[in-house]
Amino acid sequence: MKLIAVLFCLATAFTSQAKKYIYPLEHVIGLADLIVVGEIESVEQNTYTFRITETLKGDVHASIRVEKFKEWTCDTRYARHEKGQKLCLFLKRGLLSWSIINGSTGERPILEQTVYLETGEDIYKLPLTEFSEGITACCRCYKSVVVSLRDEEIVTFAQVCSDEEVAAFKSSSKFSKWLYEKISAHKEH
Repeated sequence: MKLIAVLFCLATAFTSQAKKYIYPLEHVIGLADLIVVGEIESVEQNTYTFRITETLKGDVHASIRVEKFKEWTCDTRYARHEKGQKLCLFLKRGLLSWSIINGSTGERPILEQTVYLETGEDIYKLPLTEFSEGITACCRCYKSVVVSLRDEEIVTFAQVCSDEEVAAFKSSSKFSKWLYEKISAHKEH
C-alpha cells in the first residue's frame, strides 16, 4: 500500500499542465518570410497544397506546399484540413515546403471574409480587407530584425518608410492603429 502511495505521489509530482506560448502577432509578422491569403487545393498526409490569392509579405507564388503543424493538447487546429478552406498563413521557408509559425497562431481561418485572430485569451474577428491592408502596410513600413538567443528569438523593428507613410498606416483602421502600437513597443532605437 505504501508503494502505491509513493508511486502516486511521484506520478503527480512530475505531471505538469502544458500550455502553448502564443507569439504576439507582431512577432509572427516579423518572423515570417511569407504571409499569404488563399485556400487549400489538396490535402496530403503531412502537407497541403495552398493556392495563393494575395501575398501580404514576401515573394509572389501561385501555389505552395505547406507542412501541417504538429497538433498537441494545447494547440489544435480549428477543423480538419479540407480542400477549399480559406486561410491566412504566416510561414517560414523550409527545404521542401513552407512551415507554419507557432502552430495555429500562424494558420488563421478566414470564414465569410472574416479573419479570426487569437491574441492570448482573446479572439478577434476582423474583416479580411482591413486585416490584409494592415499587415501589408506594416510590412511596407517596418523591417524586422530577429536575434536568436538560445531557444528564444527576439524580434525588433526598424522603420523603413517615411513618417508620413507611418502616419497613414496607423490612421487607416483600428487594426492598423493597434498593430502600430504593438510594433512601436518593439522598435529599434
